[in-house]
Amino acid sequence: MITKMSGMSCVYYEAGSGAERPVSNEMIQAVRNNVDIPIIVGGGIRDGDTAKEKIDAGADVIVTGTIIEKDRNSIEDIVKKIRD
Repeated sequence: MITKMSGMSCVYYEAGSGAERPVSNEMIQAVRNNVDIPIIVGGGIRDGDTAKEKIDAGADVIVTGTIIEKDRNSIEDIVKKIRD
């Protein structure tokens, strides 16, 4: 993949701050199948179930922002679901 061939050390997919829908699991899986560098995914991740889906699809890191600004307690749900 061009990302790794050009010397990048990670891939970052961002759906946008406050996105209605996060990056699809299919996209994450397709990228995971073609690179062996970390994949970071952000945008539209509002709960633990969605965060877990992205990790299970192949993301190494998820980025949250807007949801944490609106509800600080949501981070507990996200971390708990990822660890399960």
